[in-house]
Amino acid sequence: MFNPRRFLDPKTGIFQHDVHVCPFSIGLRNCIGRQLAQTEYFVFVTEIIRNFTMTKIIGEWKPIPHECLLVPGEMKIKFLPR
Repeated sequence: MFNPRRFLDPKTGIFQHDVHVCPFSIGLRNCIGRQLAQTEYFVFVTEIIRNFTMTKIIGEWKPIPHECLLVPGEMKIKFLPR
């Protein structure tokens, strides 16, 4: 049974990232809608880039190294219509 509360921090109630969570699974038992969801993500991002100019208000564009990954730092971005 899916319980979304198990992904929230018990003290703050904020989403807690877990490296063991794989949204579409892997191998033979992967999600049937994976290709559709990835296409929708792509279309969503390209529409944002195409319709808005993004300007940084606070923060850095450079990613922060975290273990073996690069993660975005905290920043605020303003979206201005083109």
